[in-house]
Amino acid sequence: MPQSIFSIDVEDWFNLSGTGLEPPPSQWDRIESRVERNFRGLLELLADGGATATCFFLGYFTRRFPHLVREAVAAGHEIASHSYFHRLVYEMSPAEFHQDALDSRKLLEDISGRPVHGYRAPAFSVTERTPWFFDKLAEAGYRYDSSVFSARHQTGGLATGRYEPHSVQTPAGTITEFPITTARAERSSASCATLRCHRSKNTRVSKNACLRGQSSE
Repeated sequence: MPQSIFSIDVEDWFNLSGTGLEPPPSQWDRIESRVERNFRGLLELLADGGATATCFFLGYFTRRFPHLVREAVAAGHEIASHSYFHRLVYEMSPAEFHQDALDSRKLLEDISGRPVHGYRAPAFSVTERTPWFFDKLAEAGYRYDSSVFSARHQTGGLATGRYEPHSVQTPAGTITEFPITTARAERSSASCATLRCHRSKNTRVSKNACLRGQSSE
């Protein structure tokens, strides 16, 4: 059976960065959350298939539902950061991004009891407008990233010409980049698969699709 890397962005249905529809974090506590039910469903599917995943948690949901982080750790999954409040990288200053990434990592490590090495930017918002991204990520203590979307995207994309895992050297250390998988179709590149398991109230994820790293909605 082919080997693949499977990851989950642990966020909620209202985390709609880049659309103008995402409510401010000050309102999130008052909005119905579907994270617990949907995330636990994914953990069950992965357990049934004997598979593990990297779970990119928002700091907000780590604080609100710390038991989900601990359940993921107990099941053998890797814990990584998806930022603290799901802010687009290019809407923050370098100092703001560094603090957000640092706060998220420290909280995740406190809750999980494990070192946190990985990061994924909300909505893959690493673009030409954020040339400082890797420097600040390394300064915040991360070792790898999976934020670069090497094709056009509603929140940017970054045409690096690199589609395979590779190293990015910074003054603060090396970051290993795992770009989002894309495939060339006619004269453009597009995402092969995107898992959106917390965005729909009626999301259905089949066992086989989940273990292939895809979703059916």
